[in-house]
Amino acid sequence: MEMENYVHFAESRGADRIWFNRIVDWKTYPNFAEHDVVNPEHPLHTEFKEQLTKIKKYSYKDKKRFVEFPTLDNL
Repeated sequence: MEMENYVHFAESRGADRIWFNRIVDWKTYPNFAEHDVVNPEHPLHTEFKEQLTKIKKYSYKDKKRFVEFPTLDNL
């Protein structure tokens, strides 16, 4: 839920591009499903989608791609 804050942070630090990718289950969490907000069945999925839609407006900066969503573009 901090994606928009991260976009602003990256801009303030002079980043020329940032990427957001879906987290995959590498068996790091005991219960990955609790963290997988991309899953439509997750209780926070709607909020995730709203945040994603909001930050897509930052996709281009100075006519160049600034924010990329390689594994989230199809959502």
